[in-house]
Amino acid sequence: MLLLWKNAKSTFTLLSLLLFFACEPAVLSVSKVELCDYFTRDGICKEPTALNKKYSVDIPNIKKPQTWEDLGNYLYFHARETPGFVLRMNRKMSPEERKNIKETYFAMYEFSGVRGKMEGFEIGEDWIGSFNYLGSMVKEKQKRENRLNQYPYETSLFPTDLEFTWSAKGISGSTKTRIDFVYHVLPAEK
Repeated sequence: MLLLWKNAKSTFTLLSLLLFFACEPAVLSVSKVELCDYFTRDGICKEPTALNKKYSVDIPNIKKPQTWEDLGNYLYFHARETPGFVLRMNRKMSPEERKNIKETYFAMYEFSGVRGKMEGFEIGEDWIGSFNYLGSMVKEKQKRENRLNQYPYETSLFPTDLEFTWSAKGISGSTKTRIDFVYHVLPAEK
């Protein structure tokens, strides 16, 4: 009986060690990238975006844009179109992983050949989200090409490619999409 107990004890110890090492979490990685124009602080994507999205904005007659700067400002302050993405991780992050990501994360966009840093960043237990204002991207593109004060013919800029890249300690990647944009000035109110 004593021999049986010793064997059971060693088997239990061996199984405990195997379970301990088998429970080591998987390496943190991105399992899914969602294009998303609006996500909540809980990481819920409220406005999923398909590839090749077309933005359509109605502008009140009194706000009719005369320049790309006017249009960019309207998009930023009123329409608030925010192309972005949510990275779904393969598991929940440990507190140390979240801290490392907060300290090292950055996301960039390339909009019609112009690169810039993404404005928005949120992190949850198992997700990371980034976004940027379409109005900011439009203004930056036209500013660099010295067209900010020209009339905003959207067909001179859209459709265009939009690429997002991200990097943090242990993760990096990119995703591409194509966006189109039109605006309509509403009739004057009587």
